[in-house]
Parts: sequence; structure tokens; C-alpha cells
Amino acid sequence: MRTKDELFREALRHIAARRQQAVTAAERDRAAALAAHPELRAAEDARTHAGLTLRWLPPAARTRPPQPQH
Repeated sequence: MRTKDELFREALRHIAARRQQAVTAAERDRAAALAAHPELRAAEDARTHAGLTLRWLPPAARTRPPQPQH
């Protein structure tokens, strides 16, 4: 008979394995999508660059202008 601690650790291992499988599948699918559609790489690079540029702006420059109310 296994203790609660052993059962808990087994459950954690199971969850970690499932998470790793999901991450691996997502990386594989992303690589396949980028290979099939080269324009996605350019779009991702532009998005990343915009995000990095925004990250390095001073906080006052990062604020969004007020959105119009509908």
C-alpha cells in the first residue's frame, strides 16, 4: 500500500509528463506552421520587435490614449 505522499508525487510526475508532452506538441506544430507559411515568421518577428520596443519605452510613453466610449 502506498502512502499519500507517494500517491501525490506520482500525480505530480504524471502532470509534469502531460505538460511536457503538450509543450513538445505545441513547439512541433508551431515549427510546422512556420515552415508551411514563411510569412508567419515575418509577422512574428514584427510583433516581437514591437513588443520589445514598447518594453524599453519609458512608462509615460507606454500608456495608451483613452479609448472612445460606445
